[in-house]
Parts: sequence; C-alpha cells; structure tokens
Amino acid sequence: FRERGIVDSKNYLPVVKEVQILENGISVIIDLQGICSYEEFQKQLNFIKTVFKAYEVDYSVIEGNCKLVMYLDQLEVKSYSKVILEPYKLLLGYNYNGNITVDMRETPHLLITGLSGQGKTYMAKTIIKNLEGSADIILINAFKNDFKGYTGRFIVGEENILIFLKGLLEV
Repeated sequence: FRERGIVDSKNYLPVVKEVQILENGISVIIDLQGICSYEEFQKQLNFIKTVFKAYEVDYSVIEGNCKLVMYLDQLEVKSYSKVILEPYKLLLGYNYNGNITVDMRETPHLLITGLSGQGKTYMAKTIIKNLEGSADIILINAFKNDFKGYTGRFIVGEENILIFLKGLLEV
C-alpha cells in the first residue's frame, strides 16, 4: 500500500485482527487507524481484487475496523426456481451469502435498472417465478420474448411509458 500512496509517512502498519477462511473466499478484519482513511482504502478495492485474483471484493466498516471479504471462487449461476419464503418476502436473486430478499410490506414497489447484461431480466424472472399472483406486476420496457408464458401487463415504447407514468401521477 505504501507504493500506492495510502500509507502515511509515519510507517504505521495495519493491524490484522481476524482472518477467516470461508467456503468461497477469505474474510479479514483490519484496523487501519493511523494508516489511511476508510475512503482511501475503498479506492484500492480493484487493486486488492487483482492482487488476490478475487472474483468479487466486499468492504464494510464494523466498529471502527475494516472488514474485507474476498471471494476467490466464481459465483455459481442458479436457475430461477420457486423458493418457499416467509409471507411478504420476495426473492430478488442471490449472492455469495445466499438469497437476496425484500419485505414487500416495507418495499412494495421495485424499479430494476442497469446496463445491458447486468441481470435485470434474470432478476425479473426470479421475482415473477416466486410470486403466486403475478398479474399485478407491470413490466415496463421489457422484451416479451424474454418472458414467454408471462400473462401480466407489458408497457413498451417511450410514448406508452410516458402515458402510463403520467396516469400514475394523476391518481
């Protein structure tokens, strides 16, 4: 880190407080006080990913320490199948830690955005597959060919989308 400019001139060294070997990677808790800010450390995540040949790196601050999780195995692609969840829970997808869910009582509306190839369709299919009555799901600007068998409402085309959104505002 000294070469990358995130260690100050006092030659402090980070204190590694805990190391855990995970099923799919490594978790490290580091005390960075006196070495660099957590923001500076966060800027180095791509460098850390490259050094450890990690597929993914997560970073968080816990009680003043940096928790760094490096996933060394590629995340397995799962098919969107029906998953039994608590009432009002909705499956959005999954990550290295398991299923990603949301409580629809707290978050009753979802907007899925992203660049091409980032999993928007995959997430929408996962959601639809796990809802009993998916007739009240409205897919906006989605390709009908990607959702064969889905009988809910599609709104496609800029003009139709604007008309639909304007109608929501007027209610």
